[in-house]
Amino acid sequence: MISDDANPLAEVAFALAMAFFSLMVLMLFAIVHQPEAAAPDTMSLAATSDAEQPEQTEPQILFFHPDGYFNEQLVMINPDNLDPARPVVLAVQDSISMSDVMAFKQSHTTLDIQISALPADLDAAIIAKRN
Repeated sequence: MISDDANPLAEVAFALAMAFFSLMVLMLFAIVHQPEAAAPDTMSLAATSDAEQPEQTEPQILFFHPDGYFNEQLVMINPDNLDPARPVVLAVQDSISMSDVMAFKQSHTTLDIQISALPADLDAAIIAKRN
């Protein structure tokens, strides 16, 4: 026997739970049963020729040290003379502030710059060469 003092909000919550459950079942049915036209049986790959692929150029290495800018041979260079067509790997000593690195990137907007950490052995070699 159902009493008249039942909570009406419990009935509303039960109805909402049933609606949520029915929507979940409908969603699962829609995901599992996709139309035949939507699921292709075969897949074709387009052949790419070697002429379409961009040529990989070797990056220029630039060492950013407090003493200046150095190339791969540890010779001091001017970064304005770098080739903008080739990417630049900027190896930075850990004592250089990030604002200096960002200032370098902003002043050389034509260069494709990738930032890397300067290895400790190269840092020691630059210091030895400068002294």
